[in-house]
Amino acid sequence: MKPARCPNCGSSQFLRVGPDRWECAYCGSQFIEEQEVAAPPEPPPVYRAPVYRMRMSLTAWSIIATVLGSSFVPVLGAALGLYLGYRALAKARAGGQEQESLAKVAIVLGWIFLAAGVLSLCLWGGTWAWGLCASLTESLFNY
Repeated sequence: MKPARCPNCGSSQFLRVGPDRWECAYCGSQFIEEQEVAAPPEPPPVYRAPVYRMRMSLTAWSIIATVLGSSFVPVLGAALGLYLGYRALAKARAGGQEQESLAKVAIVLGWIFLAAGVLSLCLWGGTWAWGLCASLTESLFNY
């Protein structure tokens, strides 16, 4: 590629003196023809999958707390589920992202599990109390 202007004198007249050399016709300065270096190809774009953070709703937490909590601590798990269910219902009525119908389902589920927990504790406690009374009575009168 022929230089456009001589940096020494500003002339635009050049003579080819070799396969890759030019000489200024005015001042005699010599230049080496620069080879154009091809730019390295751009790497292909890397696909990055979008990251979605799934945020569970308060209603879902209410149902999970009710079912799992009632499995381990019957009354407390159901009470926690009810608390979260009522909070989800309040958020739904305030225009939040909660669905009111699902929040009502979570509340009904919480009440069912709470009733079942209380009933099981009463039956278990009643059986235990009757057993204790019977053993005390037997020990008192058969001594």
